[in-house]
Amino acid sequence: KRASGTLTRQPARCWRYILSECSNSFSDEEAAINQPLQSGQNMGNSLNFLWMLVQTVMALVFVCGLAYLIFRVILPRVSGFGGLSSNNMVRVIDRIGLEARKNLYVIEVAGRFLLIAVSESGVQLIAELDAEAAAEAERELAQNRQTPRTSANGKSFADKLNDVLNRKQGGK
Repeated sequence: KRASGTLTRQPARCWRYILSECSNSFSDEEAAINQPLQSGQNMGNSLNFLWMLVQTVMALVFVCGLAYLIFRVILPRVSGFGGLSSNNMVRVIDRIGLEARKNLYVIEVAGRFLLIAVSESGVQLIAELDAEAAAEAERELAQNRQTPRTSANGKSFADKLNDVLNRKQGGK
């Protein structure tokens, strides 16, 4: 009995020792956490945050600059990218959506202007347009896209926005 009693007491002593050591280490960590920061440590934390903020802004500027470089400089020079090169035989002049997945296109193919319909069932030629009338309509369409649209009272959205902003500044 004595031998078995000694064996049962040994693990209990080990566990008590382990638990007392763990509680001592936890109390040391709690004291370190609850200790107030000195002014030098506080200043270091704020400088660290400021440096991280500067790095984030620099990374954002780099990514935006890289995206601009890719989309405005490099891709337009790559031939065949999205029809951006001007030496294609086929050009889409205009597109209008009729319904979901149903569109009308005016395209120019080797100097001929075609009106085609595109849907889930396929592509159909509707009509071949007069080249002179289609070219005139294309010029008019390009001119309308460059000038701002006007509403019913004759002012564009930009003009209305400027009026509202001027009223707010004048009222202050």
